[in-house]
Amino acid sequence: MPNYQKIIIEGHIAKDPELLTSKSGKTYTKFPVPWKRKDASGKETGTMWFSVMAFHDDARDVVENFRKGDAVHVEGMLTADAYLDKHGEPRPSLTVMTQSIHLAERGQDGNLDDDTGDEDLPF
Repeated sequence: MPNYQKIIIEGHIAKDPELLTSKSGKTYTKFPVPWKRKDASGKETGTMWFSVMAFHDDARDVVENFRKGDAVHVEGMLTADAYLDKHGEPRPSLTVMTQSIHLAERGQDGNLDDDTGDEDLPF
C-alpha cells in the first residue's frame, strides 16, 4: 500500500528568513509561520506554530525574496516532535519540510484568499 502525506498551510512569515548552512555544507532556511484557529463564529481560539524549512535553491530564493509579514503558501511533509518549554512543560514542535513554497494571493480585503467557502464543506 502506498505511503504518502502532504500538508498545505497558508500564513504570514513571523521572522525574516536567514540562509543557514548545515555541518555537511548544505544550505537551508527555517522560519516560523503561525496558523490561527477559529471557532464557528470566527473568534480566534489559539495559535499553532509551524517551523517551515526550505533547502538548497528554494532556501536561497526564500531568503532573497520573502520577508517577515509576507503571506506564504507552503506545501510539504509534516514532521512532529516535542520539546520542554522554560517551565519544563512538554510542547509540540511541528515542522514542514517544503516541497513547494510561494507568496500567497491576497484578496481585496487584504486577507489571504480563501476560495473554499463554508457552503462547500461536506460537514
